Amino acid sequence: MQFDQVVAIPATDVDLLLRKKIIQLEDRTRVRFKIKLGVTFLRINDEEIATGLENPWQGPFPTQPSS
Repeated sequence: MQFDQVVAIPATDVDLLLRKKIIQLEDRTRVRFKIKLGVTFLRINDEEIATGLENPWQGPFPTQPSS
């Protein structure tokens, strides 16, 4: 599964949207934004914490459900 496409913009609207662009992130700001975004979306959920996966490098390892 890939998550590289967040939004789809018709090619006919690209020029219009670029003319209305109000902000351009500098390199450092863009990288900081990407890190914050990644941390927000990749945060561990309550179910994973309940199964003992809060620190996946620490044993003992939980057993996997059998298929």
